[in-house]
Amino acid sequence: MRRRRSVSLVTAGVLVCCCAAFATLPAMLHFPLPLRPLANTLGQAAKSTIARLGEHAATLLFPNASAANPLNLLLRGDIEEMVLQDLKLTYRLSATSGGSTDLPFLEKLPAIRRLDVRNAEIVLVFEGKDQQVTLTNVDIAIRDFLPTTGGSIAFRANFAATAAGDTTAAARGRITGDFALTGANPKPDGKGTVECVVDSAAYTSGKHTVSLSSFTVAADLAYDQATETVAINALRGESQDFGTVFGAARVVLRGDMPWSASFSAGSIDFARAFAVIQSLLPEAYRAWAAQGRGALEVGADGRFVDGRPSLDGVARFSFTQGGVSSPDGTKAAQGVAGELALTVARGSSEKKLRFKVRAEQRDGEYLWGTYYSNFSGHRSSLAFDGEYLWDGEPHFELNGSVDAFQTGDYSFAAQGRGSDWGLQFKGAGVSHARIVDTVLKEYLKGLSPRLSSLSVTGVSALETVIRYESGAMAITGTYRTDGAGLNAPDMWLSVRSIAANVPFALRYPSGNSSASVSPRPGFVRLEGLQRRRLTVDDLRIPLVISENRLEVPEPVTVPFFGGQVHLYGLQVDDVLFPSRYRFGAKIANVDLGRMTRRLTGVEYPGTVNADLGMMRYENNRIASEGKAVVTVFGGEIEATDLFAENILSSSRKMGGSITFRDISLEQLTQKIAVGKITGVIQGSLENFAMEYGEPASFVLNVESVAKRGVGQSISMDAIQSISILGTGVDSALNRGITQFFKEYPYSKIGLRCVLKNDQFSVNGTIREGGKEYLVRRGLLRGVDVVNQNPDNVISFRDMAERIKRLSRSPEMAPGGITVE
Repeated sequence: MRRRRSVSLVTAGVLVCCCAAFATLPAMLHFPLPLRPLANTLGQAAKSTIARLGEHAATLLFPNASAANPLNLLLRGDIEEMVLQDLKLTYRLSATSGGSTDLPFLEKLPAIRRLDVRNAEIVLVFEGKDQQVTLTNVDIAIRDFLPTTGGSIAFRANFAATAAGDTTAAARGRITGDFALTGANPKPDGKGTVECVVDSAAYTSGKHTVSLSSFTVAADLAYDQATETVAINALRGESQDFGTVFGAARVVLRGDMPWSASFSAGSIDFARAFAVIQSLLPEAYRAWAAQGRGALEVGADGRFVDGRPSLDGVARFSFTQGGVSSPDGTKAAQGVAGELALTVARGSSEKKLRFKVRAEQRDGEYLWGTYYSNFSGHRSSLAFDGEYLWDGEPHFELNGSVDAFQTGDYSFAAQGRGSDWGLQFKGAGVSHARIVDTVLKEYLKGLSPRLSSLSVTGVSALETVIRYESGAMAITGTYRTDGAGLNAPDMWLSVRSIAANVPFALRYPSGNSSASVSPRPGFVRLEGLQRRRLTVDDLRIPLVISENRLEVPEPVTVPFFGGQVHLYGLQVDDVLFPSRYRFGAKIANVDLGRMTRRLTGVEYPGTVNADLGMMRYENNRIASEGKAVVTVFGGEIEATDLFAENILSSSRKMGGSITFRDISLEQLTQKIAVGKITGVIQGSLENFAMEYGEPASFVLNVESVAKRGVGQSISMDAIQSISILGTGVDSALNRGITQFFKEYPYSKIGLRCVLKNDQFSVNGTIREGGKEYLVRRGLLRGVDVVNQNPDNVISFRDMAERIKRLSRSPEMAPGGITVE
């Protein structure tokens, strides 16, 4: 409403011109000569000059005159030809208004054959308000005027309109008009045109400012005294910000005053329009950008019956190539097309407004954080009907449906009273395949390329009721599906059948709940779950969703390669916007041999037991508070501080710390083709992390431990492997007399491998006599493996290449490791 002030002030300027033309000026000129009484009638005239122009014309100069109520002047005489120049008038408008719309003073106007007003200045002041309209360079031409037969009136003026206070408005421009009247009493009868050119306009409220520049509005006006009909037969507008607009309007000023109006804007530039309203938006959106073009059509008609209005109207808005983008580029839309239609109706005797809304969206690409989707060739729509009633406490009702890219049948009903409201929503026959293929395909591909092959079958149903009362929101309902399936070949994951029946009862904020809401338990059941070579025939998970939390009330036990995996205490906080969850996990007596044979094709006999404690997920990171113990190769491997980050992303990271003890080198080297070594080792793998499926960092410490009854020997192949691992080249051990010995005793093995920032190094931990040993010979015989280049550092890619070469024929070349 406040934005209309500048326009209202401009309109007031037009009225001032008309009033001056119809009343003030003819009134002043009607005095017969001498004209000195005119100055006294008008009020005060500090300076006035009368000059004659030509044989019949006269010029009156009033550089400073005011009139309290010039419409009451009673004048006599006719004007043949006259010029009035440099007139200055001030009008003061009272805050109260009312009375007849007739203009009885018009019948008292004189006959005017030719009257010109040149370079006048008129000031319109609104009493009680800090508002003013100033018209300058006012030129008015009146020709062949009689109150009974009318005449022609043309005018032009520059205007400056201002409004001050808590909100300010200002507009500056010029007005021109040309009217042909067929009568003037009791109302002007005829037609004409008015054009208003606004050079600049601004509205300011607090820190918000709306500015418009260079727009033009022109109208063809008419009044038919016989039918008392006022008409704007054609309204035309041009604006840099809103393009070209057209309109028309008509009202009958008698009876129930039927009226009609139409308006259209065929080429709205969103970028320019957005710049106009930018300062009115919340601060977070002021730096956004908009694009696209739109068109608006509005049509309405109505009546005033016993002072109560009726209304029937339709507004249609369409747009193409629409789009928005945030300053940081993380939220955007482009190439969007669509339509919006609004129909409203109100009967004069009703205290309600009926409305219909139809909206359609087509095509477009959308980005919102990590979500991206391309809806090219797809469309969605929204339709609802409703009523807004103000009989007593205001309230509303509506019913509607949604077509979300043909993914299912969705309907809703809503009602509200005051600040409280409720919504019922139903989704039936919701196609999982359509949702994945149309809505989620690009998003899932962005999370992980392996999800691009995901396919889901089956349908779902959802029923929910949302209520907002006393500042709290309650959400209750049930989700159901049966016979759904899932297949992700690139992730080696499939589920033959999925069934779910999940009631839920949520409240936000939960602290506003006076009593705990406890819906009946639900469940999710998976049949034929397969992940790589792992298969689970039947898994049933009980669920309770209440007070914004999802819980699994009973432990879930999954048979797993001769043992069991126990999951317990699962809790997900803030179900609708999950950011953290926790669960406990235990692994009991899993046959490592069966598991590794099934998953890798190579059997590593042993047993896996773990009490991982409570696993906590927050900020895309899951971490364990417990440990896992693997019994293998005659000893134990213990893993602690296990974690994983961004699990669904290709950049996922996982790791932990590992210690091992009493590991039999003979059993280990039987499974790893690096040559034969006997003895026992212990050590640790610290700061271990994998990213993008490859090791990113670790510190590996290995040392041999002497055990009674366990021999310590190393084969020539094993020495060659250590040499290749350390230097990339073969040792000289397979030349000369040493080539006839297949195994050598050793007294100590000690090595340290470090990977950090793609830099890999191998060092011996045995230092004697200024040398660094990886392997120290036995007491009586054997060989020493010496690291001749302790500072040697290579890339991880080179290290991976060396590991691959352990199974190939070695190359003969000098290296940094020697055998003594």
